[in-house]
Amino acid sequence: MMMIGWHADTEDSANFYEFLTFCPDADSGAGQYNAGNYCNPEIDALVQKANVETDLDKRAAMLQEVEQRLYDDAAFCLQALSGSFPC
Repeated sequence: MMMIGWHADTEDSANFYEFLTFCPDADSGAGQYNAGNYCNPEIDALVQKANVETDLDKRAAMLQEVEQRLYDDAAFCLQALSGSFPC
């Protein structure tokens, strides 16, 4: 287990998934901070599809599906939120 803090440097929620939940791939750099080695190629593909979707509502729905599937898989454990988010 590893504790990590993360703020999307691009202010895009997909940034979180690409680095923290993608299947680790040393060649592409995907999942480079995925210390738990979680891997679900279907979720990776959905994020990649969302990355090229230009309809903002469709893209939001895709990323919400990703979030739900990661939650259902217990891909990581959220310990705390800071800033304006109540714990």
